[in-house]
Amino acid sequence: MGFSSKTKNFFVTTRRISLGLGVLKLARAVLTIFSVILSAKYFGTSLERDTWIIAGSAVTVITQILFGPINEIFRTKFIHVKGEEGKSAALASANSLFYAIVWISLFFIGVVEFFPESLSGLFAPGFVGAQQQMLSLMIRWIIPTLLINEITLIMVAILNSYQSYFIPDIYSLVSIIINIVSIVILAPFIGIYSLVISNYIGTAILGFILFRALSKIEEPFLKLARPKWSLIKPFLIASSPFYIAFIVGNAQTTVERILCTYLGVGNVSVLDYARKFIDMPISVIVGVITTILAPTLASLFITDKDNDFHREMIKFLRMLILGLVPFVACFSICSNELVELLLVRGSFNRQFSAITSQSLSIFFIGSVGYIMFAVGGQSLIAQKKATYYAMIGSIATAVSIVLNLLLIDSVGLIIFPLSWGGTLFIAGVFMMLLQKYNRIEVIEEISKMLCLLLLVIAINYCLRKFSLNLLFERVIDVKLHDLLVLITTVILGNISYIIIIFVLNMEEIHGLKLYLNRRFNAHT
Repeated sequence: MGFSSKTKNFFVTTRRISLGLGVLKLARAVLTIFSVILSAKYFGTSLERDTWIIAGSAVTVITQILFGPINEIFRTKFIHVKGEEGKSAALASANSLFYAIVWISLFFIGVVEFFPESLSGLFAPGFVGAQQQMLSLMIRWIIPTLLINEITLIMVAILNSYQSYFIPDIYSLVSIIINIVSIVILAPFIGIYSLVISNYIGTAILGFILFRALSKIEEPFLKLARPKWSLIKPFLIASSPFYIAFIVGNAQTTVERILCTYLGVGNVSVLDYARKFIDMPISVIVGVITTILAPTLASLFITDKDNDFHREMIKFLRMLILGLVPFVACFSICSNELVELLLVRGSFNRQFSAITSQSLSIFFIGSVGYIMFAVGGQSLIAQKKATYYAMIGSIATAVSIVLNLLLIDSVGLIIFPLSWGGTLFIAGVFMMLLQKYNRIEVIEEISKMLCLLLLVIAINYCLRKFSLNLLFERVIDVKLHDLLVLITTVILGNISYIIIIFVLNMEEIHGLKLYLNRRFNAHT
């Protein structure tokens, strides 16, 4: 049996597909971290990198307000339409929506190209003079990515709906490699604009690959046509409850950027560096949830398989938390070593290392709440209860904004990860309790996972203390000292975690044992 046949036979269940996607997204995330290291070396906490981040945030906010709700429900709604009206009707609706997005994007791109200062003034009121001019120029350079990124997202969603999961993630690795090469080769000559060039090249390659893949599905997707209201209407109605939530959510991003510009040059970059590290596990989680969980739950719901719906929901929740625990335990405890090793170099100002480390630690701990929020939200969408998801998300985000405004002066930069993690955790628990299945079982599952997380964090804390005491005055070189502390904590911490999982005999380990036994018996 060939490699491709073995691979196809292995990825036959949602959790195996999720595992494969997780590995791909983890590889992409690791490369992204390497890209961040290079950014710290060449751009540090400079004004140029601040403008790159703020301009990117401005484009992202516009994209999210215009199309975020559509992206949120597209996969689920496409499957609903395909199941209720047929494949041809679903593809025709998606095609019409695609061209509507193109025309709307072109209009907004044109407006921003002529009036970039309207965005630079909104997102960075703390910038003045040359700082504002530099930001306006950066916005003009990257605003076209609004269209490119959005059509790429729609094409990926269509492929996922046809159970084509791996193409986007395999080839997105190429864009990260291009980003790394561009920084190394071009950054010494054109500075931060090397990121602009790599971004366009990477998205263009991915868009071409997705277009080729879509042309091979049963019925061609991209047929030149005028947008029709009757075809777009189902997606707009389904996404309408989310517009308030996305407006509030992007208001949070806007307020965060505004407050950071008043804290001084470099703080925008500091917060972004901390977020980039948490993006590594979060990107894996989001990819698995939106690519696998949302379509799976939607398919089970429309076929009235309530027991299967409940079982898949719990399995995904447990699997994602189990996968996140080692990241949270190791990198929240060793955040100082991580920052010193990877960021404090080149143009990165050492005075920002402590606040970056604190923010990173809080972000990792808060990511547990993000899992419950994301899984609970997708479950509500699959059950056609999107309004509940939108309301809870809006309230949680509004509370986070208020906390940021009230506490920024007294708490400082770390209020952003604190409010993010805390509000998501509370909202996530609440949404999990709104499910149609056994709430007691949900509470028990969440409690067990949190106890496991706290236990592993405590063990890693002790291991780090042990490593620090062991290496104290034995290793003089600072970088080597931090590396040894990190390696010791990560290795021993993960060994301890695996032992705990085996001792508890959790379902995932039990399933792995059965699989390995079958494979062993097949070869003997």
